[in-house]
Amino acid sequence: MVASSADHRIFALSGATGAPLWSHDAGAELVADPATGDLDRDGTPDVVISSESGRVHALSGVSTSGAAGITVSTV
Repeated sequence: MVASSADHRIFALSGATGAPLWSHDAGAELVADPATGDLDRDGTPDVVISSESGRVHALSGVSTSGAAGITVSTV
């Protein structure tokens, strides 16, 4: 499960327990719902979300690092 908050953070939560898996500070207001998909083909859904700063954040579903092969850049 993925959720965003008013304090610029996006959270990944365990679907089984609701326990936090990781969080990421986008540094600006998140302006869209997160999208998920296996961007790096590792078998784990990754997360993409945009922020008010014009950045697109592509995050690994395993950790808060950028998804392999995906560049986080300004639009």
